Amino acid sequence: MDVMTRSQQMERVLFLADRKELVKQAKNAFARYIPKTTMCNLLLNKEDRNAKFVFSTYPTILNAIDTMKNSDGSRFFSPGHFDLIVIDEAHRSIFNKYRAIFEYFDACLLGLTATPKKTVHQSTYEFFDMKNNMPTDVYEYDEAINKDHVLVPFYLIETATQIPDDGITYEKLDEEEREEYEDEFCEDEGMPEHIPPENINKYIFNIDTVDKMISEKMKIYFLSV
Repeated sequence: MDVMTRSQQMERVLFLADRKELVKQAKNAFARYIPKTTMCNLLLNKEDRNAKFVFSTYPTILNAIDTMKNSDGSRFFSPGHFDLIVIDEAHRSIFNKYRAIFEYFDACLLGLTATPKKTVHQSTYEFFDMKNNMPTDVYEYDEAINKDHVLVPFYLIETATQIPDDGITYEKLDEEEREEYEDEFCEDEGMPEHIPPENINKYIFNIDTVDKMISEKMKIYFLSV
């Protein structure tokens, strides 16, 4: 982008992210690499809207298209205002209501995503006129960890609790638990012999199970720091 702006192939850039903190982080990162370019966080009213690089969330720019005006009443952000739009989390941001942003602006699009969609009606590749599984460029997980050291590896720790995984079966309960079960679920039309796992914590809140799950998470946290 620095080369393209300096060579006048591109003048204005819009960077879109789905959270305020990501907008802030993106702007700070670009400011380190391209310090001489004017930049604006559109979420902050005090910043210059005429900046070459504008950083925004999707709702903010969608609203700004209609509300920000020039002195003559015309839209400040015209369809040709930006030469390039960088789309963070493109796999979910280019669809549904935010698609209107990209249909409004006449700009080149650069999508960033770690999980491109390939469904029939929502294909990230098709949106960018690309073949499935053939992105323009790929930044591999191993490269980010072992070469550039910008990520650290993750370690999966699995833990299981019986009730959330298997549900509750009356025959498998001890005498005391059966009494509690009968008191809770016995009605005129009968008593269910089994409560499926998808109903746990939806209709039943098991304090002991919740305590155990929180305890396991706390153990994992303190072991990792």
